[in-house]
Amino acid sequence: QVHLLADTTLPAHLIEPIAEVGRELGLKEEWLNFGPAPLMDFGLPHGLEKRLKRKSYGRCLALHIISRLDQIHLKLYAAMDPKTRIETHLGDLVDLEPTEAEARAAMDWLLKRKTSTDFRHKLKQVLDRIGHEKLTHDI
Repeated sequence: QVHLLADTTLPAHLIEPIAEVGRELGLKEEWLNFGPAPLMDFGLPHGLEKRLKRKSYGRCLALHIISRLDQIHLKLYAAMDPKTRIETHLGDLVDLEPTEAEARAAMDWLLKRKTSTDFRHKLKQVLDRIGHEKLTHDI
């Protein structure tokens, strides 16, 4: 079983290989970053660790990829953050085409802690933009 730990620095021996992969794939320099690290304090979606999918690349590299449901949770969270590329996250959410149940689960995760009026207003806007305006009546 995987146990996630909070961290904000990459090991020195991985910095150049990560940069090389980014260059080869034509990605932005900051393609692998710790922007989502505050989620460790905010609280990850319940069960995320159990839903991780392991993908091995030879004997030396294994990735644990989040599930579709968790992608929807995290993209909804990212679309709420004014410091991120909101349109990118909204576009990703639209492409994921979350079902009503998936969008509700993500919404409930965001609302399980104390939120401001502004936060709830922004959540309504995002849900409306991804075609789940019906859910906004419950906020």
